[in-house]
Amino acid sequence: MSLFFVSFNFGYSQKIEQLDLIQYLSKFDLTINWPTELKSKIKFTDNRSFLPKGISLYYPSEKIKIIVEVEEADSSGISFPNLKNGTRLSHYAGNEGDSIISLHALGDDELEQLNAEWGTQAFFRPKKAFADYQYCQLLSFFDSLKAQVFVYYLFDDTENPLLEQSFSLIQFRSD
Repeated sequence: MSLFFVSFNFGYSQKIEQLDLIQYLSKFDLTINWPTELKSKIKFTDNRSFLPKGISLYYPSEKIKIIVEVEEADSSGISFPNLKNGTRLSHYAGNEGDSIISLHALGDDELEQLNAEWGTQAFFRPKKAFADYQYCQLLSFFDSLKAQVFVYYLFDDTENPLLEQSFSLIQFRSD
């Protein structure tokens, strides 16, 4: 099993075009529905950083950063998406004494919208080394034949309209 994002050996973050993002995600049978009217900055995250190895999108007008990390499905068919999700939560969530992680298992309607077999949605305050934002929403979803996707929404304003669209911004293509 490999992380495709890690296989890119960029010394520094590199800007990529929207078309590169679409082509990359299509390798995992993912579709994106980013708001085209919003101007975004897209780049691969720096391999030397604390950030997940993925693609980072920043929407200045919405004051939100979105990081997409994709891990290719294990060819053996054996996978533990819940453990991989838990590892990321323990790695990126703050661990102060009053820290709370709110974790929600996705229901059938949400999984159907994402075209996934398994998924969770978590809310937490991120470690400062991870992000200089008040909050993080981690949407994690999985298809045993395709990939596991981790989408980190980093924000300060809980009323951000992009958060309401989180289940429709990226998903597996329907078969």
